[in-house]
Amino acid sequence: MNTPNKHPFERFGPSCMLDGLQSLGLQPDGRLLALNSFENRVYLLWLDEPWFDAMGEPHDSLVLKAYRPGRWSLAQVLEEHRFAYDLAEAELPVAAPINLRESFAASDLAGDSLMWIDPVFVALWPRQGGRAPDMDRPEVLERMGRFIARLHGVGRRQAFHHRSGFRGLASAFDAIDQVAALRKLLPQACDRWLGTARACLNTAQKVIADLPAPKLLRIHGDMHWGNVLWTEAGPHFVDLDDCRMGPAISDLWPLLSGQGEELEAGLAILLQAYRSISDFDPMELHWIEVMRSMRLIEHTAWIANRYDDPAFPRAFPGFAEPDYWDRRMFELEQQLSVLRHAFDAGIPKGEIAYD
Repeated sequence: MNTPNKHPFERFGPSCMLDGLQSLGLQPDGRLLALNSFENRVYLLWLDEPWFDAMGEPHDSLVLKAYRPGRWSLAQVLEEHRFAYDLAEAELPVAAPINLRESFAASDLAGDSLMWIDPVFVALWPRQGGRAPDMDRPEVLERMGRFIARLHGVGRRQAFHHRSGFRGLASAFDAIDQVAALRKLLPQACDRWLGTARACLNTAQKVIADLPAPKLLRIHGDMHWGNVLWTEAGPHFVDLDDCRMGPAISDLWPLLSGQGEELEAGLAILLQAYRSISDFDPMELHWIEVMRSMRLIEHTAWIANRYDDPAFPRAFPGFAEPDYWDRRMFELEQQLSVLRHAFDAGIPKGEIAYD
């Protein structure tokens, strides 16, 4: 949707991946499977001969992630990997990248965990098994609450210095501006979406106007059920590439479903488990519907900004059609109603119930 320039992964194909693995001394057998990822490119690759990790465990397949050029700086990606190592050292179930410097006699390394395969930085992970969590079971929410509290405990130990931080509503206002800049390429229904999006954020400003600034810590940053693999031992967190400095609630609210009593019931379970391990500031509950609005707006802008990447038209084929924008506008209209109710109600019930 941007310009007809070549997309950033055009020169990164299977031969690049296989050559890169061979440069590490690995012997891929030629099979690869593209995994569900849009911002980056992620593949499962099989090996002719197993690779043995530091514990002597054999791996006959590995996960390769190619980072989107220009999206993150080298320092930002290395901070992501350092956070993953911190979590793994604290015995948290997180997918941490392979330390290439320790594991292979490799050249073209950037730090310990990245290698350059022109034109992208690449990292490798052991393959992690698991299944989709059963989100409707209270015990699943309980375990998630405890694990996220532990993750945040590690996150509070130090700060990110290179990765982006929480900007409040500014990031969502920027997203609206990005969509508006592409207006000529979008259907007329986009105008109505833009108006509703601005109304949402203007109301959101009123909801949070008197709130103190939330305390920031290192968070997962994209905590939703699609980034959780479930095993007999519990959750296993993947995809830390959106980790940032942010408030604790950012990693909690995306796990909730429904509205009203259904949302409050899930929130009560999640927070009770979280608070059994870590403190939680109840003032952050004011941000739940605000953040939901921000995510709806920012997700639409993300698609618009990436639509020149062939992966996006395939995944969102109706994006340039009026019906798509009508549906997105309906979502925002519903959210605007929720925000207005939150503003009229003042302190949410949840702040009293869970304090």
